[in-house]
Amino acid sequence: MTGADPMTGRRTFIGTKALVLAATLLLGAVLFQPSVRADTIGRAEIMTLLAGGRFDELDRRLVEIDDDANAQKRPETDLIRAFDAFATSDPAVLTQLDRWVAERPNSGMALAARAVSRSHLVQMMRYSDSFRAADEDFSREIKIRQRDAIVDAQKGLAIKEMNPIGFVLSVKLFIAWGDPQSVEEWYRIAINDLPASPAIHRAYLSFYAPWNQATVSPEDSLARLQGITDSLEKGFGKDPDFVWLRGYADYVRGESLRRSGHPADAIDSFSVALTKSDDAEYRIGRAQAYLAMGDGQAALADFSQALALEPDLAPAVHGQALAWEKLGQMKDALAALDHAVALDPLNPLYLTDRARLLRQAKRNDEAQRDMDAALQYGSHDPWVQVWRGAVYEPTSPETAATAFQEAASLAPSEPAYLKRYADFLLRHEDCSAINVVERYNEACRADVGCGEKARQLEDAATALKSKMSCAG
Repeated sequence: MTGADPMTGRRTFIGTKALVLAATLLLGAVLFQPSVRADTIGRAEIMTLLAGGRFDELDRRLVEIDDDANAQKRPETDLIRAFDAFATSDPAVLTQLDRWVAERPNSGMALAARAVSRSHLVQMMRYSDSFRAADEDFSREIKIRQRDAIVDAQKGLAIKEMNPIGFVLSVKLFIAWGDPQSVEEWYRIAINDLPASPAIHRAYLSFYAPWNQATVSPEDSLARLQGITDSLEKGFGKDPDFVWLRGYADYVRGESLRRSGHPADAIDSFSVALTKSDDAEYRIGRAQAYLAMGDGQAALADFSQALALEPDLAPAVHGQALAWEKLGQMKDALAALDHAVALDPLNPLYLTDRARLLRQAKRNDEAQRDMDAALQYGSHDPWVQVWRGAVYEPTSPETAATAFQEAASLAPSEPAYLKRYADFLLRHEDCSAINVVERYNEACRADVGCGEKARQLEDAATALKSKMSCAG
């Protein structure tokens, strides 16, 4: 790997911008030769080969796609989409990935595929930094899983040096780990070996999104992102594989607005991005903003277009379900959730949303099974726990009480979860509600105030105290 230790990558480099431009000049017109697209391999075929233990054939096909992409004979997106098939929580897939690595320990493709799977599981299990910090054991588990994914990615690179998957995962995992030095070092290693990889540059650009920059203001991170994007456009602006670059800064601006509670402004930025490049990620961002605005029809159109661009994209399938729900089409919503769960069977978000709709349809046994399954990777997500409480309350108040309590304990500063726990205790005339209401009021004072909701809870707590002669 050009003199780098694949496990550490510790060495000195010239500046990132200079390296990008220098590499582009060296490549010259070769970058923009028309690609000769060979046969692709879809998710269904990959899953069939993996399930059947046909690891030699799977290796051969993936190496062929990787080599063709590096030789500019096919777009790199063919390789990225092939490996996206391994981003699933399906236990059968995880078992076969372990078999593949065990039987072919020198397969860079096998290690990269398992790294994709392990990275995906980490993403599913993370809820937010504040909730992870509240549980040291869980935080430690996340770090171990991140380390295992990084080790697989970098062992794979030691075997198959020119596979961008290992570089992309290394950059993304170090972003998630909160290690900016390693992000910078691995990006520079990556573009030293694969200077024209769209996926590597895109992974690195995500590092400068405001939600990944804890120490600088959103304005500063967006300005830095714009500067790097401009530099990359000078080098790769005519390459069709970099068409997404034109709208990337506008997309990040829109996503930042959406996450900060400004969906209308976010839609404007997403729309600007989409006029520059029709990208599935940009479509999903705008669709989520439309959902926040209550426009299910517009959201459905964007989620559907995202799937037209990238079939079997589970977040877009899940988004379709939420759009159908917004439109009141529960049958279609459940069908979409069935599809999302089939793609990612233990994803706690998909399982919880399906359980919510099953509960509405009075299919309580199925809803409870989904909530139990969601605990495998979502036990530390307060949203999963609060809906587990809601699903179990009619048949098992004890299970529900534990779930509501866990949600409140995972998010002690979030009034919404404390209110759900307090409401439950008040419904069951449990004097513990008095203390929970007090905690809710404290959280409200630290937040933005809860207004009428706080007064209603206070009144209910006072009435309970009088009726049940609660102490305190």
